[in-house]
Amino acid sequence: MVTRLLSQPGSAQAADPFKGFEVERVLSDSDRTKTMAVLGRWSAKPEKAVLLLSRRPFHQSGVQAMLDSSPKSELQFQNDIYAKYTSTLAPDQGAITVDTICPASEKHIRKHTTQKFLMVTETPALYFEKVLPFIQAIPQSQIKWVHNILDKKAETNRLLFEDPDPEQGFMIHPDLKWVQHRLLPLQSTPTLTKATAFLSAVLSWTSIISFA
Repeated sequence: MVTRLLSQPGSAQAADPFKGFEVERVLSDSDRTKTMAVLGRWSAKPEKAVLLLSRRPFHQSGVQAMLDSSPKSELQFQNDIYAKYTSTLAPDQGAITVDTICPASEKHIRKHTTQKFLMVTETPALYFEKVLPFIQAIPQSQIKWVHNILDKKAETNRLLFEDPDPEQGFMIHPDLKWVQHRLLPLQSTPTLTKATAFLSAVLSWTSIISFA
């Protein structure tokens, strides 16, 4: 099961993802994306769990409020016209996103562990010989969450677009890596062409495949 929580320093949580969590090891971290994956377990649960921590992106509309909150700043260096500071934001400006996976299988652990990547050019022959059998071999229990979305048993409030065509219809949902506040223009567009929707669906499904 995957859940998403927002954690803000100093705020009360109905379900605190950090309380009682015992770290086993850091699976991966990225200075570029400001994310970290942590393996461990909660003291009250025997199952392993993965916490995915990420810094929230800045909102253009909130820049002035952030600067007006008088963040505490420490000068790191100054050279001619350049200077660098380390600043601590006010509690209400320092939110992070916490995705939790519990119980976390070995597949989840491998997925979020630092690894090398290869780029492969997929041909029709390669798809039918390698990719399709792999997809068909995925146990139904591992893609139950996909069927929950398609059957509208879960995440109905995250549905961005749906084409009900019985043969070529599709649904667009953001996955956990998709920054939803940047999709507001897509949700508020009165007329969304099938071409635009299909492109978005392909990008979304690519993310779903990689997440599954």
